[in-house]
Amino acid sequence: MTRERATGPAYGWLFLALVAIYLLTYTGRFHVIDEVSIYALAENLAKRGALDTDQILWSQWARPPREVQGDFGRGGHVYSQKGWPTALLPATLVALALPVDRWGLVFAAFFANIPLTALTAVGLAAFLHQLGFTARTATWTALIYGVGTLAWPYSRLLFGEPVATLGLVGALYAAHRGRETNSVRWLLLSALLFAFAVWARAVNLLLWPFFVLYLGATHTSPRPWRRTLFWAGSALVLGGGGYALYNVVRFGAPWYTGYQVSLREAFSTPVWLGAYGLLLSPFRGLAWFSPIVWAVLMGARPFYRRDPHSARVFAGMFATYTLFYSTWWSWSGEFAWGPRFLLPVLPVLMPFVAAAWETAHRRRWVLILAVVSTAVQVLAVTADFTLGETVLEMQFGEPREAWSVLLSPRWSPLVLQAIHLRQGFWDIAWVRVGRDAWPIVLGSGLALAAATWAVRQRRTMFCRGGYLLAALLLGLTGILGLDRYSAWAQRQPFEQAVHTALQRVRAEGTAEDVLITIAPFDYPSIMNWAHGRWYTLGFAPHPPPLRPEEARLLTQTTTQATGRLWVLVARMPPAHPELLAERWLSQRAFLLSHQWVGDLRLLSFAPPAAPNTGIRFPLNAVNPQAPGPLAVRVVDWPGQTGRWLRVEVRWQSPAQPTVDYTAFVHLLTPDDRYISGIDAPPVNGYLPTTRWSPGQEVVDRKALMVPADLPPGEYFLEVGMYDPASGERVPLLVDGQEANRVLIGPIPIVQTTD
Repeated sequence: MTRERATGPAYGWLFLALVAIYLLTYTGRFHVIDEVSIYALAENLAKRGALDTDQILWSQWARPPREVQGDFGRGGHVYSQKGWPTALLPATLVALALPVDRWGLVFAAFFANIPLTALTAVGLAAFLHQLGFTARTATWTALIYGVGTLAWPYSRLLFGEPVATLGLVGALYAAHRGRETNSVRWLLLSALLFAFAVWARAVNLLLWPFFVLYLGATHTSPRPWRRTLFWAGSALVLGGGGYALYNVVRFGAPWYTGYQVSLREAFSTPVWLGAYGLLLSPFRGLAWFSPIVWAVLMGARPFYRRDPHSARVFAGMFATYTLFYSTWWSWSGEFAWGPRFLLPVLPVLMPFVAAAWETAHRRRWVLILAVVSTAVQVLAVTADFTLGETVLEMQFGEPREAWSVLLSPRWSPLVLQAIHLRQGFWDIAWVRVGRDAWPIVLGSGLALAAATWAVRQRRTMFCRGGYLLAALLLGLTGILGLDRYSAWAQRQPFEQAVHTALQRVRAEGTAEDVLITIAPFDYPSIMNWAHGRWYTLGFAPHPPPLRPEEARLLTQTTTQATGRLWVLVARMPPAHPELLAERWLSQRAFLLSHQWVGDLRLLSFAPPAAPNTGIRFPLNAVNPQAPGPLAVRVVDWPGQTGRWLRVEVRWQSPAQPTVDYTAFVHLLTPDDRYISGIDAPPVNGYLPTTRWSPGQEVVDRKALMVPADLPPGEYFLEVGMYDPASGERVPLLVDGQEANRVLIGPIPIVQTTD
């Protein structure tokens, strides 16, 4: 029986057990802007196959530099700093959830790091076994890694570190197999996995020299360095070249990654300060957040005696990562749990822990450290760690620069986490769901029991059957959990309003439509329920003027649009002076509809038209006390069924009106029956009639939908104004005759051909 087959049942149990544990502590929500950036990339990959993150355009002007998640690149679009592999599995989950309207897309994406982290633990167990540790030691050490280190907290967050960790563990395992068996298949896999780790986080290129050393080592005789350098060089070319190509696609330059030196994103921290902070400080120290690393000191000598080359390589990898991030301006990772930057190299410390475990007189201490370390992770996954970060920021401004935080355990996030947990600030999705979550708890428990029963079976048939049952239970539990959590969310009034509004967009719109959001504090809800495959552009309200980058993207988007422009505004009234994107559209595009959905306003616009298109109707309609002479330009000539009819009205008032009138444009049959129309203040309320100056010409653009089932023929438009308080229309003199509207036509409507 081969080594892999002998340890296969244990690996299966390890994977299923960790997935069951991680499911129980699933969170399903954003905590920091890094997660939003990764999700935005995943969303666009899933929906449009695109790499931009324009739906969080607003984040480019966030006040703290840590919230800026990329830069402007090709085509004026925003691109994330994150590597595309970090969004690969979340994008897959989003794509799978897209057809089911009742499922939250963000909720689905947050399952991504659960199997990735469990798979990393399995890879670590296999690697430890390859290093010569017993199957039992390898499995238990990998389990300690899975529940007793930062791996557990980050399995429930949408950070990119778990992806890079999986790539590095896989590369080391494949390299070890390749150098022992001289197998081209394993050597190729090691090169691909190392490249994958680089694509996830470019910093992993720093580990390439250690990869070369590890790939070229052998237990018996030296390998030909030519072959070693070929495969190591392949990893370098694939990893570095692939990332450079990714940069060219995004920013047009192979060396630019989206990190901005102008925003202090540079290496400016004294190395001694960063190293202390990452390793020993109560604020971020690995020794506090994963106490199991103290066992590394106990296992250093035994492991070095056992495998000096591997010990040197692993120590070098960990030291390189630590020194690199010790000088980074934001060495603490800002809003994070523990030293998240060190997560990818935590697995290289576990062979030292395994060596300590196999030393009989040290095993008890390793077990004690494992229990303490697991308790720390339980603390991490039950309460919301961002509350503690907020407390520290409010108290000290920049916690990473405050000696009270760096030296005193009193201000440790561990202490703050315990306080917030005692106060009831839970961060587990199923606690929020309440009693409806009992199937998730039961399903995870039954899956864990089935996997444990299976690993104890001697007969292969029973073992595989137990694992299959556990896997099915976990799959069903995940799907049921997504459904229950989504149902709970939709019972919340604001979430229900967002879901209703976006369903309306999906029902009435097409894939060519564009969604423009002005809701920077409510982006999680919009991302969660946006099941359409639209291009999305995200703005934030701010004082004038409109920024050049915003204006450029708006101009580019509206001129290229072939569908409707939907605008979703959260918790802000119409014509607010800081809604600059809405104002810009109201002045240039053609308003189709405007409605309230709970605390949301949902608007739609027809795209701007070329200036010389359409038919003009100069009209002699006057009233000395109200809006006077006007001209109407019907832009879409002839109109088409199933499309919009764009109308441009030019108003001019001889005197300043004293009432804020509502303008209307209606499509009528020849016998004066109403078909469709739009009623709204001029320029969507951004230039109300009471602010008109005598003689000022006001251009008001409106559009109305032509029903798809409207018979082709000739129709008419009526244009006018009325007092919204009384409903009384403004009287006009049209060609010397009194009227309360201007009738335009005939307007030919033809059957749409597509």
